[in-house]
Amino acid sequence: MSNTHRISWIDTQIRGGRYPNAVTIAERFSISPRQASRDLEYLRDTMCAPLAYSHERKGYFYDGRSFAVANLFMTEEQRKTLAYLAEQYKRMEYGHATHLARLFSRLVGDGVDEEPSAAIPIFPVEPAILSRFDVLSDAIREHRKVRIRYGISRDDTVEVLLSPYKIYVYRKENYVAGYCEPEREIRIFRLAELWDTIPSEQVYDLAPLLGRAEIVPYLTDEVNIAIIRFNVSPYGKMLGLRTEETMPGTYRVEYLDKDHLIAKLFACPSGFEIVSPRWLHNLVVNRVRRMVGQ
Repeated sequence: MSNTHRISWIDTQIRGGRYPNAVTIAERFSISPRQASRDLEYLRDTMCAPLAYSHERKGYFYDGRSFAVANLFMTEEQRKTLAYLAEQYKRMEYGHATHLARLFSRLVGDGVDEEPSAAIPIFPVEPAILSRFDVLSDAIREHRKVRIRYGISRDDTVEVLLSPYKIYVYRKENYVAGYCEPEREIRIFRLAELWDTIPSEQVYDLAPLLGRAEIVPYLTDEVNIAIIRFNVSPYGKMLGLRTEETMPGTYRVEYLDKDHLIAKLFACPSGFEIVSPRWLHNLVVNRVRRMVGQ
């Protein structure tokens, strides 16, 4: 629940002569007394309410000056949109964006910073991206796993159980990093490439998971490059991928999905060595060790 609803409740309690305090507010909304105190500070310092404390009644009241709380109503979808925009602007390193992030955070109850004076730009937010952002944000906050489906097309997807760690922005796109099961890998997914994000009731603790995971980026919209050396040179041209022989037996291979590439390499009759990237080399070595039981 946003602090807009809490502020309205506090105002009603004060006008009804019930002298609310941080403890009663915290109990009413299942928040911490510290957060309740911030709501009271917001009412006093930002909304300029004539708030005063009665030691006798152990609660707050208005000191008699005229004051009215403006009504602000928003739907749950509007609240989620503002929360999404706040996160995007927080990651932009210039003053105008910082002001907007603070404003949006305040409107949804996540911040009590000073009022920005800049105008608010209006631009569309894709509902599907917003929905995924909201599910993943809740999962990160509650340490709950999310079942996701990803892939280049809806007809060709892979399903994994993700323990999301962080959502971030790279080149104006939204990504989520987390631990994937059953592969036991740390992966990075672009939100636009996720087809489903279904929350689960399973909670997670990342500390033990990160210690035994491979770090594997998964960026489906960008071509990845691997340098691979084949024992039998012609087989490098038979992977069904875009390749370029840079020196005898050594190929520059372009690929989108590392699992697809690894499957083709394992099916290749020739021995091979992944020269780079190093993480892909280590990943293949570890998978081979698992297969042979080492």
